[in-house]
Amino acid sequence: MPRPTTFHSASVAQTKVLGKNFGKNIRTGAILALAGPFGGGKTTFVQGLASGVRLGRKIVSPTFVKMASYAIPNTDRRFYHLDLFHLRSRSEFRELGLSEILKNTRDIVIIEWPEKVKAWLPPRTHWIHFAHDPKNAKTRIIQIR
Repeated sequence: MPRPTTFHSASVAQTKVLGKNFGKNIRTGAILALAGPFGGGKTTFVQGLASGVRLGRKIVSPTFVKMASYAIPNTDRRFYHLDLFHLRSRSEFRELGLSEILKNTRDIVIIEWPEKVKAWLPPRTHWIHFAHDPKNAKTRIIQIR
């Protein structure tokens, strides 16, 4: 297993650039599990990532609707952004069609609050952990595994 890569981001702009660079190199069928606290930079990273895949859309966290789906321009692939903070049950997971989405190996799936569905995520899931730097409140520590 590769060693985790750790980044320190001192601003929203840096977190977006990190996401954008990651998005430029993301593979078809990627599933990214973004774990971390409120205000940890998860949605900001997704905004950059969407820019990197040239989504051409403003990204906001789908907290109350749980999922947003976007067509990736000039492809037949989709970009799914899930915020599972309010997910209550496995049946709700199935009702949203998430089992089928996770089986798809063509689209890009980004999951905020993946801890709620960890047992249901496929082995190909890549985990990215976000944390507040205890030494500097404005800095985020982002670890890609």
